[in-house]
Amino acid sequence: MFEKIIKKHDEPFDHTDELISDLGLHNLLYSKDLNLAEFISVDEDVIRERNHVIHDLVSVPELHTVFLSVIDDLRYIKNMVNIREAHYASETHLYSVKQLDIYFHCIDSIVQNGEHFNKADSYSIRDFYSDVVKISESNEYKKLREGTKELLKRIGSVKSISLGFNFNEDLSLKDGGILSINTTPIVSKTLIERLLSVQDTNALHSMAPLTTPKILNRHESSLMNDTIYTALNKVFKKNLSQWQPTIDAFLSNSCKELLNSLPVLVFLTESVRIHRIMTELRLPLCKPTIYPTYEKVFSVKKAYNPVTALQIGAAKIVKNDITFDEKGQFYILTGPNQGGKSVFLRSIGIIQVFAQLGWLVPAESASISPVTGLYTHFPKNVSENGSGMGRLEEECHRLSAIVEKLSQFSMLLLDETLSSTNAYEATYIACDFIRGVTDMGCRGIFSTHLHEVVEVTERHNAQANSHSVIDYLKVGIEHDKRTYKVYRAKSDGKSYAHDIAKRYGLTYDQIKSTVSDS
Repeated sequence: MFEKIIKKHDEPFDHTDELISDLGLHNLLYSKDLNLAEFISVDEDVIRERNHVIHDLVSVPELHTVFLSVIDDLRYIKNMVNIREAHYASETHLYSVKQLDIYFHCIDSIVQNGEHFNKADSYSIRDFYSDVVKISESNEYKKLREGTKELLKRIGSVKSISLGFNFNEDLSLKDGGILSINTTPIVSKTLIERLLSVQDTNALHSMAPLTTPKILNRHESSLMNDTIYTALNKVFKKNLSQWQPTIDAFLSNSCKELLNSLPVLVFLTESVRIHRIMTELRLPLCKPTIYPTYEKVFSVKKAYNPVTALQIGAAKIVKNDITFDEKGQFYILTGPNQGGKSVFLRSIGIIQVFAQLGWLVPAESASISPVTGLYTHFPKNVSENGSGMGRLEEECHRLSAIVEKLSQFSMLLLDETLSSTNAYEATYIACDFIRGVTDMGCRGIFSTHLHEVVEVTERHNAQANSHSVIDYLKVGIEHDKRTYKVYRAKSDGKSYAHDIAKRYGLTYDQIKSTVSDS
Protein backbone atom coordinates (compact mmCIF):
# COMPACT_ATOMS: atom_id res chain seq x y z
CA MET A 1 0.00 0.00 0.00
CA PHE A 2 1.21 3.52 -0.89
CA GLU A 3 4.08 2.02 -2.91
CA LYS A 4 4.12 5.03 -5.24
CA ILE A 5 5.02 7.44 -2.45
CA ILE A 6 7.33 5.29 -0.32
CA LYS A 7 9.29 3.40 -2.98
CA LYS A 8 13.04 3.50 -2.67
CA HIS A 9 14.75 6.03 -4.89
CA ASP A 10 17.93 5.21 -6.77
CA GLU A 11 19.99 7.85 -4.99
CA PRO A 12 19.62 7.95 -1.20
CA PHE A 13 19.20 11.17 0.74
CA ASP A 14 21.90 11.92 3.30
CA HIS A 15 21.84 14.39 6.18
CA THR A 16 23.40 15.32 9.49
CA ASP A 17 21.89 13.57 12.52
CA GLU A 18 20.84 16.93 13.94
CA LEU A 19 18.98 18.07 10.81
CA ILE A 20 15.43 17.95 12.22
CA SER A 21 16.37 19.48 15.59
CA ASP A 22 18.66 22.12 14.04
CA LEU A 23 15.78 23.31 11.86
CA GLY A 24 13.41 23.28 14.85
CA LEU A 25 11.01 20.90 13.12
CA HIS A 26 10.57 18.81 16.29
CA ASN A 27 8.64 21.80 17.65
CA LEU A 28 6.26 21.70 14.69
CA LEU A 29 5.35 18.01 14.72
CA TYR A 30 2.42 16.70 16.75
CA SER A 31 3.41 13.06 16.38
CA LYS A 32 6.70 12.68 18.22
CA ASP A 33 7.19 9.10 16.99
CA LEU A 34 7.33 10.26 13.36
CA ASN A 35 10.87 10.07 11.97
CA LEU A 36 10.53 12.83 9.41
CA ALA A 37 14.00 12.42 7.95
CA GLU A 38 13.11 8.91 6.74
CA PHE A 39 10.55 10.37 4.34
CA ILE A 40 12.83 12.90 2.63
CA SER A 41 13.09 11.78 -0.99
CA VAL A 42 15.33 12.60 -3.93
CA ASP A 43 12.97 10.95 -6.42
CA GLU A 44 11.07 13.62 -8.38
CA ASP A 45 8.18 11.26 -9.21
CA VAL A 46 7.75 10.28 -5.56
CA ILE A 47 7.72 13.94 -4.53
CA ARG A 48 5.14 14.87 -7.17
CA GLU A 49 2.86 11.96 -6.23
CA ARG A 50 3.01 13.01 -2.58
CA ASN A 51 2.01 16.50 -3.69
CA HIS A 52 -1.07 15.00 -5.32
CA VAL A 53 -1.97 12.91 -2.27
CA ILE A 54 -1.68 15.84 0.11
CA HIS A 55 -3.69 18.02 -2.28
CA ASP A 56 -6.43 15.36 -2.15
CA LEU A 57 -6.40 15.29 1.66
CA VAL A 58 -6.62 19.08 1.81
CA SER A 59 -9.30 19.31 -0.90
CA VAL A 60 -11.41 16.45 0.48
CA PRO A 61 -11.35 16.92 4.28
CA GLU A 62 -13.49 13.79 4.76
CA LEU A 63 -10.51 11.74 3.55
CA HIS A 64 -8.31 13.29 6.20
CA THR A 65 -10.93 12.39 8.83
CA VAL A 66 -11.03 8.78 7.61
CA PHE A 67 -7.25 8.55 7.75
CA LEU A 68 -7.21 9.86 11.33
CA SER A 69 -9.75 7.20 12.32
CA VAL A 70 -7.67 4.50 10.62
CA ILE A 71 -4.56 5.73 12.44
CA ASP A 72 -6.34 5.39 15.79
CA ASP A 73 -7.43 1.85 14.93
CA LEU A 74 -3.99 0.79 13.71
CA ARG A 75 -2.29 2.23 16.78
CA TYR A 76 -4.72 0.26 18.95
CA ILE A 77 -3.96 -2.92 17.02
CA LYS A 78 -0.23 -2.27 17.25
CA ASN A 79 -0.53 -1.75 20.99
CA MET A 80 -2.38 -5.06 21.32
CA VAL A 81 0.35 -6.78 19.30
CA ASN A 82 2.84 -5.56 21.90
CA ILE A 83 0.59 -6.84 24.69
CA ARG A 84 0.30 -10.25 23.01
CA GLU A 85 4.05 -10.53 22.65
CA ALA A 86 4.43 -9.91 26.39
CA HIS A 87 2.18 -12.86 27.29
CA TYR A 88 2.33 -16.59 26.87
CA ALA A 89 0.63 -18.08 23.81
CA SER A 90 -2.17 -19.60 25.89
CA GLU A 91 -3.16 -16.13 27.09
CA THR A 92 -3.42 -14.41 23.69
CA HIS A 93 -6.73 -15.72 22.33
CA LEU A 94 -8.82 -12.80 23.56
CA TYR A 95 -6.28 -10.24 22.40
CA SER A 96 -6.18 -11.66 18.88
CA VAL A 97 -9.99 -11.67 18.64
CA LYS A 98 -10.10 -8.06 19.82
CA GLN A 99 -7.45 -7.18 17.24
CA LEU A 100 -9.59 -8.74 14.57
CA ASP A 101 -12.63 -6.80 15.71
CA ILE A 102 -10.74 -3.51 15.43
CA TYR A 103 -9.33 -4.57 12.06
CA PHE A 104 -12.88 -5.16 10.76
CA HIS A 105 -13.86 -1.70 11.99
CA CYS A 106 -10.81 -0.21 10.25
CA ILE A 107 -11.63 -1.87 6.91
CA ASP A 108 -15.30 -0.86 7.20
CA SER A 109 -14.47 2.78 7.89
CA ILE A 110 -12.48 2.90 4.65
CA VAL A 111 -14.89 0.95 2.41
CA GLN A 112 -17.94 2.87 3.65
CA ASN A 113 -16.33 6.16 2.60
CA GLY A 114 -15.87 5.16 -1.01
CA GLU A 115 -17.63 8.31 -2.25
CA HIS A 116 -14.87 10.44 -0.74
CA PHE A 117 -12.03 8.23 -2.02
CA ASN A 118 -13.55 8.44 -5.50
CA LYS A 119 -13.04 12.22 -5.41
CA ALA A 120 -9.28 11.76 -5.17
CA ASP A 121 -7.09 12.51 -8.18
CA SER A 122 -3.90 10.83 -6.94
CA TYR A 123 -3.08 7.27 -7.93
CA SER A 124 -1.89 6.45 -4.42
CA ILE A 125 -5.20 7.30 -2.75
CA ARG A 126 -7.15 5.39 -5.38
CA ASP A 127 -4.85 2.36 -5.17
CA PHE A 128 -5.03 2.38 -1.38
CA TYR A 129 -8.82 2.31 -1.50
CA SER A 130 -8.78 -0.37 -4.21
CA ASP A 131 -6.46 -2.57 -2.12
CA VAL A 132 -8.72 -2.28 0.94
CA VAL A 133 -11.84 -3.08 -1.10
CA LYS A 134 -10.12 -6.19 -2.47
CA ILE A 135 -9.41 -7.32 1.08
CA SER A 136 -13.03 -6.75 2.13
CA GLU A 137 -14.30 -8.70 -0.88
CA SER A 138 -11.94 -11.64 -0.53
CA ASN A 139 -13.38 -15.05 0.41
CA GLU A 140 -10.91 -15.35 3.26
CA TYR A 141 -12.09 -12.08 4.78
CA LYS A 142 -15.79 -12.92 4.37
CA LYS A 143 -15.35 -16.41 5.80
CA LEU A 144 -13.42 -15.21 8.81
CA ARG A 145 -15.84 -12.39 9.50
CA GLU A 146 -18.90 -14.61 9.27
CA GLY A 147 -17.33 -17.33 11.37
CA THR A 148 -16.27 -15.00 14.17
CA LYS A 149 -19.40 -12.84 14.15
CA GLU A 150 -21.17 -14.65 16.96
CA LEU A 151 -17.94 -15.23 18.83
CA LEU A 152 -17.11 -11.53 18.72
CA LYS A 153 -20.63 -10.69 19.80
CA ARG A 154 -20.40 -13.00 22.78
CA ILE A 155 -16.96 -11.85 23.87
CA GLY A 156 -17.76 -8.21 23.13
CA SER A 157 -20.84 -8.36 25.33
CA VAL A 158 -18.77 -9.25 28.39
CA LYS A 159 -18.99 -6.23 30.69
CA SER A 160 -18.01 -7.86 33.99
CA ILE A 161 -17.26 -11.15 35.68
CA SER A 162 -18.15 -12.35 39.15
CA LEU A 163 -15.33 -13.96 41.07
CA GLY A 164 -15.52 -16.20 44.15
CA PHE A 165 -12.76 -17.07 46.62
CA ASN A 166 -12.35 -19.56 49.47
CA PHE A 167 -10.24 -18.63 52.46
CA ASN A 168 -8.38 -20.56 55.11
CA GLU A 169 -9.12 -20.01 58.79
CA ASP A 170 -6.41 -17.34 58.96
CA LEU A 171 -8.13 -15.53 56.03
CA SER A 172 -5.34 -16.44 53.64
CA LEU A 173 -6.53 -17.17 50.11
CA LYS A 174 -7.22 -20.87 49.55
CA ASP A 175 -8.62 -21.01 46.03
CA GLY A 176 -11.11 -19.28 43.76
CA GLY A 177 -12.56 -18.95 40.31
CA ILE A 178 -15.04 -17.30 37.93
CA LEU A 179 -18.63 -17.61 39.13
CA SER A 180 -20.31 -15.94 36.17
CA ILE A 181 -19.72 -13.89 33.03
CA ASN A 182 -22.05 -10.88 32.95
CA THR A 183 -23.40 -8.60 30.23
CA THR A 184 -23.84 -5.70 32.67
CA PRO A 185 -21.07 -3.76 34.44
CA ILE A 186 -20.52 -3.91 38.18
CA VAL A 187 -21.28 -0.67 40.05
CA SER A 188 -19.24 0.09 43.13
CA LYS A 189 -21.40 1.01 46.14
CA THR A 190 -20.79 0.93 49.85
CA LEU A 191 -23.05 -1.07 52.15
CA ILE A 192 -24.85 2.12 53.32
CA GLU A 193 -25.43 3.23 49.72
CA ARG A 194 -26.86 -0.16 48.85
CA LEU A 195 -29.24 -0.08 51.85
CA LEU A 196 -30.44 3.46 51.14
CA SER A 197 -30.79 3.19 47.35
CA VAL A 198 -33.73 1.81 45.43
CA GLN A 199 -33.03 -1.83 44.69
CA ASP A 200 -32.26 -2.60 41.08
CA THR A 201 -32.52 -6.31 40.56
CA ASN A 202 -30.63 -6.11 37.26
CA ALA A 203 -27.65 -4.19 38.65
CA LEU A 204 -24.51 -5.82 40.01
CA HIS A 205 -22.96 -4.06 42.99
CA SER A 206 -19.62 -4.34 44.72
CA MET A 207 -19.09 -3.46 48.37
CA ALA A 208 -15.45 -2.47 47.92
CA PRO A 209 -13.19 -1.91 44.90
CA LEU A 210 -10.15 -4.13 44.36
CA THR A 211 -8.24 -2.42 41.56
CA THR A 212 -7.81 1.21 42.61
CA PRO A 213 -4.24 2.59 42.79
CA LYS A 214 -4.62 2.89 46.56
CA ILE A 215 -5.07 -0.88 46.81
CA LEU A 216 -2.99 -2.26 43.94
CA ASN A 217 0.15 -0.80 42.42
CA ARG A 218 0.80 -1.05 38.69
CA HIS A 219 2.67 -4.35 38.96
CA GLU A 220 0.02 -5.94 41.17
CA SER A 221 -2.73 -4.72 38.85
CA SER A 222 -0.91 -6.25 35.86
CA LEU A 223 -0.63 -9.57 37.68
CA MET A 224 -4.36 -9.55 38.43
CA ASN A 225 -5.17 -8.76 34.78
CA ASP A 226 -2.98 -11.65 33.64
CA THR A 227 -4.71 -14.02 36.04
CA ILE A 228 -8.20 -12.98 34.94
CA TYR A 229 -7.34 -13.12 31.22
CA THR A 230 -5.88 -16.60 31.69
CA ALA A 231 -9.12 -17.71 33.34
CA LEU A 232 -11.26 -16.10 30.62
CA ASN A 233 -9.17 -17.75 27.94
CA LYS A 234 -9.94 -21.11 29.50
CA VAL A 235 -13.67 -20.33 29.44
CA PHE A 236 -13.58 -19.33 25.76
CA LYS A 237 -10.78 -21.69 24.76
CA LYS A 238 -13.03 -24.22 23.11
CA ASN A 239 -14.62 -21.56 20.92
CA LEU A 240 -11.42 -19.65 20.29
CA SER A 241 -8.93 -22.42 19.62
CA GLN A 242 -10.63 -23.58 16.41
CA TRP A 243 -10.37 -20.11 14.94
CA GLN A 244 -6.96 -19.15 16.37
CA PRO A 245 -4.76 -20.45 13.49
CA THR A 246 -6.99 -18.78 10.89
CA ILE A 247 -7.07 -15.54 12.86
CA ASP A 248 -3.29 -15.47 13.34
CA ALA A 249 -2.62 -16.22 9.68
CA PHE A 250 -4.96 -13.45 8.57
CA LEU A 251 -3.57 -10.92 11.04
CA SER A 252 0.01 -11.68 10.06
CA ASN A 253 -0.74 -11.14 6.36
CA SER A 254 -3.57 -8.71 5.54
CA CYS A 255 -3.49 -6.86 8.85
CA LYS A 256 0.30 -6.58 8.76
CA GLU A 257 0.09 -4.99 5.33
CA LEU A 258 -2.26 -2.32 6.65
CA LEU A 259 -0.18 -1.87 9.81
CA ASN A 260 2.88 -1.18 7.66
CA SER A 261 1.05 1.81 6.19
CA LEU A 262 0.67 3.43 9.65
CA PRO A 263 3.86 5.58 9.44
CA VAL A 264 2.83 6.78 5.96
CA LEU A 265 -0.67 7.72 7.16
CA VAL A 266 0.80 9.63 10.11
CA PHE A 267 3.25 11.35 7.76
CA LEU A 268 0.45 12.44 5.40
CA THR A 269 -1.94 13.64 8.12
CA GLU A 270 0.85 15.65 9.76
CA SER A 271 1.25 17.60 6.54
CA VAL A 272 -2.48 18.39 6.46
CA ARG A 273 -2.43 19.41 10.12
CA ILE A 274 0.43 21.85 9.47
CA HIS A 275 -1.41 23.16 6.41
CA ARG A 276 -4.49 23.87 8.50
CA ILE A 277 -2.46 25.65 11.17
CA MET A 278 -0.80 27.93 8.63
CA THR A 279 -4.17 28.55 6.96
CA GLU A 280 -5.66 29.59 10.29
CA LEU A 281 -2.73 31.97 10.72
CA ARG A 282 -3.45 33.27 7.20
CA LEU A 283 0.05 32.41 6.06
CA PRO A 284 0.67 31.00 2.57
CA LEU A 285 1.70 27.46 1.71
CA CYS A 286 2.39 26.63 -1.92
CA LYS A 287 2.95 23.57 -4.06
CA PRO A 288 6.54 23.86 -5.32
CA THR A 289 7.49 23.28 -8.93
CA ILE A 290 9.96 20.39 -8.82
CA TYR A 291 12.99 20.43 -11.14
CA PRO A 292 15.58 17.70 -11.75
CA THR A 293 18.39 17.45 -9.21
CA TYR A 294 21.07 18.25 -11.76
CA GLU A 295 19.49 21.65 -12.55
CA LYS A 296 20.16 22.80 -8.94
CA VAL A 297 17.13 25.11 -8.82
CA PHE A 298 16.12 26.98 -5.67
CA SER A 299 13.99 30.08 -6.02
CA VAL A 300 11.33 31.12 -3.50
CA LYS A 301 9.21 34.23 -3.03
CA LYS A 302 7.86 35.48 0.30
CA ALA A 303 9.41 32.64 2.29
CA TYR A 304 9.00 32.43 6.08
CA ASN A 305 9.78 30.13 8.99
CA PRO A 306 6.62 28.24 10.11
CA VAL A 307 8.13 27.31 13.48
CA THR A 308 8.75 30.98 14.27
CA ALA A 309 5.25 31.83 13.03
CA LEU A 310 3.77 29.53 15.66
CA GLN A 311 5.95 31.11 18.34
CA ILE A 312 5.42 34.81 17.64
CA GLY A 313 2.27 34.91 15.51
CA ALA A 314 1.68 35.71 11.86
CA ALA A 315 1.53 39.49 12.38
CA LYS A 316 5.24 39.66 13.26
CA ILE A 317 6.43 37.37 10.48
CA VAL A 318 8.72 38.93 7.87
CA LYS A 319 8.83 37.16 4.49
CA ASN A 320 11.94 37.06 2.32
CA ASP A 321 12.97 36.06 -1.21
CA ILE A 322 16.05 34.05 -2.12
CA THR A 323 17.37 32.45 -5.29
CA PHE A 324 20.42 30.28 -5.93
CA ASP A 325 21.52 31.05 -9.48
CA GLU A 326 24.54 31.56 -11.71
CA LYS A 327 25.43 34.72 -9.78
CA GLY A 328 25.34 33.03 -6.41
CA GLN A 329 25.29 29.37 -5.41
CA PHE A 330 26.88 29.92 -2.00
CA TYR A 331 26.00 32.90 0.21
CA ILE A 332 27.76 34.65 3.05
CA LEU A 333 25.01 35.98 5.32
CA THR A 334 25.89 38.83 7.67
CA GLY A 335 23.89 41.09 9.91
CA PRO A 336 23.42 42.33 13.46
CA ASN A 337 23.00 40.01 16.41
CA GLN A 338 19.36 38.99 16.90
CA GLY A 339 18.64 40.32 13.44
CA GLY A 340 16.97 37.13 12.23
CA LYS A 341 19.89 35.36 10.52
CA SER A 342 19.24 32.02 12.24
CA VAL A 343 15.49 32.21 11.62
CA PHE A 344 16.11 32.91 7.93
CA LEU A 345 18.68 30.14 7.66
CA ARG A 346 16.27 27.63 9.19
CA SER A 347 13.48 28.75 6.85
CA ILE A 348 15.64 27.80 3.84
CA GLY A 349 16.30 24.36 5.32
CA ILE A 350 12.62 23.84 6.16
CA ILE A 351 11.56 24.77 2.62
CA GLN A 352 14.06 22.32 1.11
CA VAL A 353 12.97 19.55 3.50
CA PHE A 354 9.24 20.20 2.96
CA ALA A 355 9.73 20.20 -0.80
CA GLN A 356 11.49 16.82 -0.70
CA LEU A 357 8.87 15.42 1.66
CA GLY A 358 6.27 16.26 -0.97
CA TRP A 359 4.62 18.75 1.40
CA LEU A 360 3.45 22.25 0.63
CA VAL A 361 6.19 24.76 1.43
CA PRO A 362 5.98 27.96 3.53
CA ALA A 363 6.22 30.53 0.74
CA GLU A 364 4.03 32.23 -1.85
CA SER A 365 5.84 30.50 -4.73
CA ALA A 366 8.74 28.09 -5.04
CA SER A 367 10.80 26.30 -7.68
CA ILE A 368 13.10 23.66 -6.20
CA SER A 369 15.42 20.83 -7.20
CA PRO A 370 15.94 17.98 -4.73
CA VAL A 371 19.36 17.81 -3.09
CA THR A 372 21.10 14.51 -2.40
CA GLY A 373 22.24 15.69 1.01
CA LEU A 374 21.30 18.48 3.43
CA TYR A 375 23.86 19.24 6.13
CA THR A 376 23.43 21.64 9.03
CA HIS A 377 26.03 23.00 11.42
CA PHE A 378 24.53 25.01 14.25
CA PRO A 379 26.09 26.07 17.57
CA LYS A 380 26.30 23.34 20.18
CA ASN A 381 27.36 23.53 23.81
CA VAL A 382 30.59 21.73 24.65
CA SER A 383 28.70 19.76 27.31
CA GLU A 384 26.37 18.41 24.62
CA ASN A 385 29.01 16.64 22.54
CA GLY A 386 30.20 14.32 25.32
CA SER A 387 33.52 13.81 23.53
CA GLY A 388 35.71 15.80 25.87
CA MET A 389 36.87 17.98 22.97
CA GLY A 390 36.99 21.75 23.19
CA ARG A 391 34.39 23.72 21.28
CA LEU A 392 36.65 24.64 18.34
CA GLU A 393 37.92 21.08 17.98
CA GLU A 394 34.37 19.78 18.21
CA GLU A 395 33.23 22.20 15.48
CA CYS A 396 36.08 21.17 13.19
CA HIS A 397 35.33 17.50 13.86
CA ARG A 398 31.70 17.95 12.79
CA LEU A 399 32.71 19.98 9.71
CA SER A 400 35.19 17.28 8.69
CA ALA A 401 32.44 14.63 8.86
CA ILE A 402 30.25 16.78 6.60
CA VAL A 403 33.01 17.38 4.03
CA GLU A 404 33.46 13.62 3.58
CA LYS A 405 29.83 13.34 2.37
CA LEU A 406 29.53 16.47 0.20
CA SER A 407 28.81 16.43 -3.51
CA GLN A 408 27.90 19.08 -6.06
CA PHE A 409 24.22 18.34 -5.39
CA SER A 410 24.43 18.90 -1.62
CA MET A 411 23.21 21.86 0.43
CA LEU A 412 25.04 23.31 3.43
CA LEU A 413 23.50 25.51 6.13
CA LEU A 414 26.00 26.85 8.65
CA ASP A 415 25.03 29.14 11.52
CA GLU A 416 27.75 31.14 13.28
CA THR A 417 30.19 28.32 12.55
CA LEU A 418 33.68 28.75 14.10
CA SER A 419 32.43 31.42 16.51
CA SER A 420 34.25 29.62 19.32
CA THR A 421 37.68 31.04 18.50
CA ASN A 422 39.17 34.46 17.82
CA ALA A 423 38.28 36.32 14.64
CA TYR A 424 41.69 35.81 12.98
CA GLU A 425 41.72 32.02 13.40
CA ALA A 426 38.03 31.69 12.61
CA THR A 427 38.37 33.72 9.41
CA TYR A 428 41.34 31.65 8.27
CA ILE A 429 39.52 28.32 8.80
CA ALA A 430 36.18 29.61 7.45
CA CYS A 431 37.62 30.98 4.24
CA ASP A 432 39.53 27.79 3.47
CA PHE A 433 36.42 25.75 4.22
CA ILE A 434 34.16 27.90 2.02
CA ARG A 435 36.65 27.89 -0.85
CA GLY A 436 36.91 24.11 -0.62
CA VAL A 437 33.17 23.36 -0.58
CA THR A 438 32.41 25.84 -3.36
CA ASP A 439 35.06 24.17 -5.51
CA MET A 440 32.96 21.02 -5.10
CA GLY A 441 30.01 22.93 -6.52
CA CYS A 442 27.58 22.51 -3.62
CA ARG A 443 25.07 25.18 -2.58
CA GLY A 444 24.77 26.70 0.86
CA ILE A 445 24.62 29.62 3.24
CA PHE A 446 27.26 30.59 5.79
CA SER A 447 25.75 32.84 8.45
CA THR A 448 28.50 34.66 10.30
CA HIS A 449 29.57 37.69 12.29
CA LEU A 450 33.03 37.40 10.69
CA HIS A 451 32.86 40.26 8.21
CA GLU A 452 36.46 39.65 7.17
CA VAL A 453 35.24 36.51 5.39
CA VAL A 454 33.53 38.74 2.83
CA GLU A 455 36.82 40.29 1.72
CA VAL A 456 38.65 36.97 1.37
CA THR A 457 35.87 35.07 -0.42
CA GLU A 458 35.32 37.89 -2.90
CA ARG A 459 38.73 37.20 -4.37
CA HIS A 460 37.89 33.52 -4.67
CA ASN A 461 35.12 34.19 -7.18
CA ALA A 462 37.71 35.22 -9.75
CA GLN A 463 39.27 31.75 -9.74
CA ALA A 464 38.34 29.55 -12.69
CA ASN A 465 38.06 26.34 -10.61
CA SER A 466 35.20 27.65 -8.45
CA HIS A 467 32.04 25.78 -9.42
CA SER A 468 29.77 27.64 -6.98
CA VAL A 469 29.92 31.42 -7.22
CA ILE A 470 29.92 33.09 -3.81
CA ASP A 471 27.47 35.93 -3.24
CA TYR A 472 26.39 37.92 -0.21
CA LEU A 473 23.27 38.46 1.86
CA LYS A 474 22.72 40.90 4.66
CA VAL A 475 19.97 41.52 7.19
CA GLY A 476 18.78 45.10 7.00
CA ILE A 477 18.68 47.86 9.60
CA GLU A 478 16.68 51.05 9.15
CA HIS A 479 16.77 53.95 11.58
CA ASP A 480 18.71 51.84 14.10
CA LYS A 481 16.02 49.13 14.04
CA ARG A 482 16.25 45.58 12.72
CA THR A 483 13.95 45.00 9.77
CA TYR A 484 14.55 41.21 9.55
CA LYS A 485 14.53 41.68 5.75
CA VAL A 486 17.29 39.84 3.94
CA TYR A 487 18.86 41.59 0.97
CA ARG A 488 21.22 40.34 -1.70
CA ALA A 489 24.04 42.71 -0.93
CA LYS A 490 27.52 42.82 0.53
CA SER A 491 28.18 44.35 3.92
CA ASP A 492 31.42 45.75 5.27
CA GLY A 493 30.26 45.18 8.84
CA LYS A 494 31.04 48.69 10.01
CA SER A 495 27.41 49.80 9.91
CA TYR A 496 26.41 47.10 12.42
CA ALA A 497 29.10 48.13 14.88
CA HIS A 498 28.19 51.79 14.39
CA ASP A 499 24.48 51.08 14.98
CA ILE A 500 25.22 49.18 18.19
CA ALA A 501 27.56 51.89 19.42
CA LYS A 502 25.00 54.57 18.56
CA ARG A 503 22.24 52.71 20.44
CA TYR A 504 24.33 52.83 23.61
CA GLY A 505 25.61 56.39 23.12
CA LEU A 506 29.20 55.36 22.42
CA THR A 507 29.92 57.16 19.13
CA TYR A 508 32.49 59.92 19.18
CA ASP A 509 29.86 62.60 18.54
CA GLN A 510 27.58 61.27 21.31
CA ILE A 511 30.39 61.11 23.84
CA LYS A 512 31.62 64.56 22.85
CA SER A 513 28.09 65.93 23.20
CA THR A 514 27.75 64.37 26.65
CA VAL A 515 31.05 65.89 27.79
CA SER A 516 30.04 69.30 26.41
CA ASP A 517 26.68 69.21 28.20
CA SER A 518 28.35 68.45 31.50
